[in-house]
Amino acid sequence: MVSAFLRLYFLLVLTIVAAGYGLDQLWRVYSNEVENKPDELLTLANIHLQSIPEAQWHQRVQELNQQLAVQFKLMPRSAFAASDELQQRLQSGQSVALENESQATLWIQRIPNSSWLLTETSRVPSVRANLELFLLMLFYALVALVVLLWVWPLNQSLRRLEKAAQAFGMGDWSAKATVKKGSPVEPLARAFNQMAQRISELIRSNKELRDAVSHELRTPLARTKFALAMASEADAPAALQNHLASIGQDVAEMDALINGLLGYASFERSETRLTLQRGDFSALIEEKIEQTQQSLPRPIRIEFVGQQKSSVAICDFYLMERVLQNLLQNALRFAHQRIDVSFSVVSDQYRLTVDDDGPGVPMAERTRIFDAFVRLEHEQHAGAGFGLGLAIVRRIVEWHKGEILVDDSPLGGARFVVQWPLQTAEAALHERESGGTS
Repeated sequence: MVSAFLRLYFLLVLTIVAAGYGLDQLWRVYSNEVENKPDELLTLANIHLQSIPEAQWHQRVQELNQQLAVQFKLMPRSAFAASDELQQRLQSGQSVALENESQATLWIQRIPNSSWLLTETSRVPSVRANLELFLLMLFYALVALVVLLWVWPLNQSLRRLEKAAQAFGMGDWSAKATVKKGSPVEPLARAFNQMAQRISELIRSNKELRDAVSHELRTPLARTKFALAMASEADAPAALQNHLASIGQDVAEMDALINGLLGYASFERSETRLTLQRGDFSALIEEKIEQTQQSLPRPIRIEFVGQQKSSVAICDFYLMERVLQNLLQNALRFAHQRIDVSFSVVSDQYRLTVDDDGPGVPMAERTRIFDAFVRLEHEQHAGAGFGLGLAIVRRIVEWHKGEILVDDSPLGGARFVVQWPLQTAEAALHERESGGTS
């Protein structure tokens, strides 16, 4: 708003100054030409009368009036009552101009060596008034033209934004507002595009959620119905207990799905306030590895490779612990014997890497795998998880202004790399410590 106001203000100021200067020069040229024309005719007539006898002046003046369509008159000097200053100007041979109530100008000159004054009545004031009106209208027209040239692109940008909003309202979730760079509505268009993108993501996520819930709940619900039917017909206590245990497993699976959905929903916000801290990230990795190894269902070696005595990092440690946990749980589903975890600072980037010796991730799936409710074919066979862990990881990493990548691991499986900028984290922490928000 301030930028648009200042640009329009300075544009108007420059226009007014330039137009004022140009029209003033035009006024000087034409006004001098109009004002000096009667004086020049009067001077020529005065010279002509001096060349003929005085007895012929009245007749000659009448002839000049008819021939030139002017209003020359002879006036006795004694009939002209004027101030001493005007009398002195006439005596020195200068012309005197007097304006009457009818907006006409009376030009007066003294005829040398005589007692007469030669006068001419002209309509210069009316010509001057017309010229003033013309130049005034021209000035306002120039200002209006400049304002129109400034408003026209603004109007076009607003129309593009309006069309994008209408298209989006009609269900075109890919509609975007395209405006020229530097346009006053560029921030508004950018905000609209971000809003539209976020809404389209939420709509897509909601559809995926609906499809995933209907798919994931259908199987345990069907098994529960079947187990209930079998339990109602069971005569032996052992058979009844087996059916009840099956129902309990199905209920636990549905409960895990609901908890996973609730957890994902809490991370689905586009932004959150991070609690940034400076701490030892290596200690966090060692602690998480130790906790994970204590609950392993099968023997898998998890190592913290290349660790330093103290690897200081700036991040939200609570959220980054969730990132590390999800990456380890994802690796445990597919690793055969080994998982390696490393942490380093590379090119002003914090870098967390998790490698496994499992089947890896196909090249075509390395982007889609971070979408919610997406599970690869071999992952579906594993029967674990609902495709939410990596989506949560990506969201947390985006909050840290970082990125997550997947590549081939030297161990033969998949390598997940989480990296976030060091300088951005330091700046956000400094702002938070100085009283701002991160």
